[in-house]
Amino acid sequence: MRKENKLTKVAIFALLIAIVAIVLVSGTYARYTTSLTGTDSVQIAKWAWNISGADIDANTTSYTLDLFSTIKDTATYGTTNEANVIDGKIAPGTTGAFDIQITNKSEVNAEYSVTFGEENPLGAAIEYSTDGGANWGTVAVLDVDTTAIAQNETVTVPIQWRWAFTAEGNAVAQADRNEADTLVGFGADTTDTTVPVVTVTATLQLDQVN
Repeated sequence: MRKENKLTKVAIFALLIAIVAIVLVSGTYARYTTSLTGTDSVQIAKWAWNISGADIDANTTSYTLDLFSTIKDTATYGTTNEANVIDGKIAPGTTGAFDIQITNKSEVNAEYSVTFGEENPLGAAIEYSTDGGANWGTVAVLDVDTTAIAQNETVTVPIQWRWAFTAEGNAVAQADRNEADTLVGFGADTTDTTVPVVTVTATLQLDQVN
């Protein structure tokens, strides 16, 4: 019995050695093997704009809107400064204009829109036009609907304002206008810096076209 057990152990041990040998030898056999690496890269199209002569960047949140910077006499618009108004203030009979220039310096096509707002707590009778003065209205007439702008294209958004001196020949309307304008003038206490002024905002929205 002991002899048979011994022979069995020897046989098992020999079998284990044979299995290990087969594994080790099989690892030396030749086989197909492939390793591949693919690489690609691309540049990102830039998003860049120039608004009225100034480049903007990711930190830009405002731009210059010099709508009231040059006040002119209505009768001589574009040629003579209003001599009767001091310190850059407005009054009946003054007018002015400003062009918002939008340049798409991006490497993508885009679109823009402009939304205007006005703070005019004293109720000054200011009118606005975007067609060279052919038509006048409240600040709402200035809104520019979404409009396409191609790469490297420059568009101009013209804005003209006026505080009309007359009511265009209507005597009754003129009397009412005079009274209303006079009340506004009395309300404009220029010695009190807390008195609100007329403020126009133009929010420019720029979006990529997909």
